[in-house]
Amino acid sequence: MALEVAWRLMFRVNNRAAADHCLARVLEHMPAIVTHPPKPYWKIPELWESSLRTPIASPANEGVFLLLRTASRLGSPWTIAGPLLAGDRISHFSGEFNAPPGRPHIAGLAWAHFDVGEFPAVAHVNPSVNTH
Repeated sequence: MALEVAWRLMFRVNNRAAADHCLARVLEHMPAIVTHPPKPYWKIPELWESSLRTPIASPANEGVFLLLRTASRLGSPWTIAGPLLAGDRISHFSGEFNAPPGRPHIAGLAWAHFDVGEFPAVAHVNPSVNTH
């Protein structure tokens, strides 16, 4: 399996339409596959969660740079763990954004996390289609 970036995003919004709008803004900054369209987060209903997958560029050092640049377009600062680079292989690389204290660059973004790894294949989900 190829390395990918798994993203989990949470938006502080009032409804599905607003969550879809926030997700559309995120998708302007990255070529992502939506694996789970926005839905209310079970613990905090005013947060809407969504999951995405993006490819990671090669060589490894370029992939790390481009991923960090993409993350910085969503918000800042990020707490980063890793990466470990072995030749052209990336491992143990993740990041987390939390607002507050961070500043979102996408209106409504309250929390985000990315993890680089090998993940099972997923079907593409059209975020504009209401699955509820």
